[in-house]
Amino acid sequence: MKEIAAQLIRLYSARMATKGYAFSPDTPWQRELEDAFPYVETPDQLAAINEVKADMEKPIPMDRIICGDVGYGKTEVAVRAAFKAVQDGKQVAVLVPTTLLSHQHLATFSDRMAPFPVVVRELSRFTGAAEAEATMAGIADGSVDIVDRYAPDPAADRAVQGSRARRRRRGAAVRGGTQGVPEVDAHGRRRADDVGDADPEDARDVAHRDPRDDDDPHPTGGAPPDPHVCRALGSTTDRRGYPPGAVA
Repeated sequence: MKEIAAQLIRLYSARMATKGYAFSPDTPWQRELEDAFPYVETPDQLAAINEVKADMEKPIPMDRIICGDVGYGKTEVAVRAAFKAVQDGKQVAVLVPTTLLSHQHLATFSDRMAPFPVVVRELSRFTGAAEAEATMAGIADGSVDIVDRYAPDPAADRAVQGSRARRRRRGAAVRGGTQGVPEVDAHGRRRADDVGDADPEDARDVAHRDPRDDDDPHPTGGAPPDPHVCRALGSTTDRRGYPPGAVA
């Protein structure tokens, strides 16, 4: 603990001594964007927004984490901070862990900034080659202000592709009757170590799955769990035989 404390003291001493970029105070456009927010901010949300903007205006690097449950307004904090950065001529990268979240943020940022001359683009595994090339060119020449980026490491991306291949093979085996019923937990969800869940995207990204998987009638891979198994676990199935929560 003493060693960790000493490291933290050195880290934050170096941070406080490092010169960062001090953003300008809020512009009239910033206030217009914030006034257009269609909801009433909670006290904690307002406090987080004001503290983030105050940090951005300091001449030292910002060091802040915003934590909150789903629906508590974290994205709006990011929207206002990103817009403030764009007002000072900076480019913003919004890094996200899933393609579904990338699409959601693209829609949110685009909708909130539609009244202003702010260009928002997306880069993900589902971005077409031509569109991705145009976006990269826009980033290079400064015409793109905000890019919503799905950012896995290459090894993880290869694992995703391998997972899809295994899932297609597994689905064919199940339809051929050569494989047993997938294991599910007490809530009707597949076990985390099941090969059908090897790709974390599969559970949340069915709407944007790889078109090559369209020959699989079950987007999450394989056949639905046996209804008798589901009933034994205390859950029910829908008309397709899926237990609740099995399909995002």
